[in-house]
Amino acid sequence: GKHLFMEMVDVSKRDGAGFVNYRWQYFDEKDNIVPKVSYVETFTPWGWILGSGIYVNDVQAEINELKTVITLGFIAVAVISSIAVFFFSSHIVRPIQQLRIASRLVAGGDLRSPVAVDSSDEMLDLATDFNQLIESMRDVLAVIVRHSTELAASTEEMSATLNTFTSQAQNQSASTEQIAATTEELSAGMDNVKKSTEHQTASVQSLIQTV
Repeated sequence: GKHLFMEMVDVSKRDGAGFVNYRWQYFDEKDNIVPKVSYVETFTPWGWILGSGIYVNDVQAEINELKTVITLGFIAVAVISSIAVFFFSSHIVRPIQQLRIASRLVAGGDLRSPVAVDSSDEMLDLATDFNQLIESMRDVLAVIVRHSTELAASTEEMSATLNTFTSQAQNQSASTEQIAATTEELSAGMDNVKKSTEHQTASVQSLIQTV
């Protein structure tokens, strides 16, 4: 066997202090011999050797327990991280994706789909502002459509008026041509009357001279 206490004395005298490994019964269990380690040190003023030992299996049990705590801690951190990622995805990433899809629809001219965000933070404010923007664009578009319709109606009315004016002008032109023709006929008749009058006047004068 190992001369345990002699080795403790040798370590104390040689190094002043140190560790000694050996096997010892586990507390009161005489048949359970387990590894043990002791720390010994010389107390010079009194010439004593002081030491304290611990069972290696107890240390191993503490290490195993610490490993279990660390493992559970890692598991807890993983679970919390997963919950945080899910929360982040549900309350931030997903609303951003919805806003991006809605923005693409608006850019393509589709103003029919407002953004529905189930949230109570800044994302809700952003979605509300975006929906108000869509509503304002709808109002502006409605005004443009109304004015366009009114302009089209006014254009049609002006076209009809112009057509009427053109028809009247054409009728008036025809009437003017007819009046001009009648005037020419009257003028020709007047010339004939004048010639007849002159002829009659000449005949009368000839008759007077003859008499």
